[in-house]
Amino acid sequence: MVNELRSLLHESSENAPYAAFDATALLRAGRSRTRRRRAVAVGTAAAIVATVIGGSALALDRNGPDRATPAPPLPQDGRTLHLADATTADLETVFSHVNEDLDQGSGQYVDGITTDGLAVFRDGPHGADNVAEMSLVDLESGGESQLPDLTYPVNSLLEATGDRIVYFGGNASTTTTKFGTGVVIFDRATSTWSEVSWPALPPTTPVGMSMGPDGRLYVAAYDVPAGTGEGDPNDLMRRPTDLWSVSLSDPADVRAEGLRVGSFAIDEGHLVWTDGTEPRVFVRDLATGEETSFDPGPDAGCNHHGIDLEEDKIVLSLFCKGGGERDDRLQIVTMTGEPVVTIQDASLSGTTNNGGQVLVYGHGRDQTGHYAYDLDTGTFLRLSTNDSMFGMGGPVTDGYVLWTEGYEGRNGSTQKIARIP
Repeated sequence: MVNELRSLLHESSENAPYAAFDATALLRAGRSRTRRRRAVAVGTAAAIVATVIGGSALALDRNGPDRATPAPPLPQDGRTLHLADATTADLETVFSHVNEDLDQGSGQYVDGITTDGLAVFRDGPHGADNVAEMSLVDLESGGESQLPDLTYPVNSLLEATGDRIVYFGGNASTTTTKFGTGVVIFDRATSTWSEVSWPALPPTTPVGMSMGPDGRLYVAAYDVPAGTGEGDPNDLMRRPTDLWSVSLSDPADVRAEGLRVGSFAIDEGHLVWTDGTEPRVFVRDLATGEETSFDPGPDAGCNHHGIDLEEDKIVLSLFCKGGGERDDRLQIVTMTGEPVVTIQDASLSGTTNNGGQVLVYGHGRDQTGHYAYDLDTGTFLRLSTNDSMFGMGGPVTDGYVLWTEGYEGRNGSTQKIARIP
């Protein structure tokens, strides 16, 4: 079944945002190898059999600061935008697919868009083996090419390039949060599927994944001592984690990166992270190894949940509250911490989509819908006036935006892809 993250967010909209879904039901999609890469949060068993929500949702948390704490001031520099500031988008829709009733089955949906402009289309999973039928849809011609049969369950799309398609998943158990499933890879040149897992990786609970510029998969994971069980994932998310990297070609190639991170993101040039104990942001230049850090701004009364990279910008997710008022923010800064824009409203969350956009989801009564902030032009567009209770989608390539709307009530959804001018 598809991930019902949206409904959970909506149901909690009068309270604090839904509990940090870096921990309980969200797989954040990774970035393609030729573009930006970022962390992928891995959820519990319920999420592992679900469809990933588009992009890496910068999830928020119920356990925010005390409501008596005054809300901190907004940044003094840079722009501040509210959902009401968005202009109506006039975009060319190149793909639209309706699932009339997702309560009755898994349905069909786009998991992402390859770097050469093909939609990765999934039908299912179905049956006792929990496998899906996969195809590639040409967004220009509408032609569809069926991929060979899958024999492995797949979960979130980590990478989609002209060379390969990489999913988190595999034949190991998907009923636990232990990192035993590995990845499933489709080689587009040979038109074959394969599976890779890492026996040398200690038993862990993964809470973040991202494809690195060196072709390795980076994993933030907790050690799970034998006999102790897996623990409460919500508690795990509030502690720093070890950062590992693994090879997608050699199951024995497992490397401890020597970092403890709260959340992290990686692209061709930088590794950024928080340490899980303070809002300070750390930045490593991958070419020189130089490390810097900065304070992203006033944090009194705020919880920092999630960090992302897109177009050489850092996107921070903040949940602030004070005096009984909701105050959700996406704070976008440069690599040195200089403010670019803060998107702020009473009820919102956001993702990056690897196409130069920050997608924003409004959950308030008057502002429900999808929005896109373009990091290159600074334009802020409203894509829709409604939302779906089902989360789906994933990484896209430049020039496209992907989102999901509701369809005739709560049971269905309409997934759309539009071309960005």
